[in-house]
Amino acid sequence: MRTTDLFAAQTTKGFRHFYQSERLVSFCYDAGNMPPIVPVRVIEDPTGTHFAWWGEERGYFSMVYHARMMVEMCSPDHFKSAEAKGEGKLLQVRVELR
Repeated sequence: MRTTDLFAAQTTKGFRHFYQSERLVSFCYDAGNMPPIVPVRVIEDPTGTHFAWWGEERGYFSMVYHARMMVEMCSPDHFKSAEAKGEGKLLQVRVELR
């Protein structure tokens, strides 16, 4: 099972803005309107509520979003050529507090 430890903003609508440091998450908000930034674990799960790109070379999840289409928009061909080359996979994931 693939997993990645990241940080995310914890909002009333769930987790948003997943990055490898709290500082990078903070760049998504202005200082007066920042929700709590929390450590999370992204875990491969076919019943999960989010989607993410698993990069084989890097060995971690990135581009974590609550909709598959939002991840697909990060690639001109929706990651089809990258998957065909074995560079990674677009996977369904769950997000948990660490």
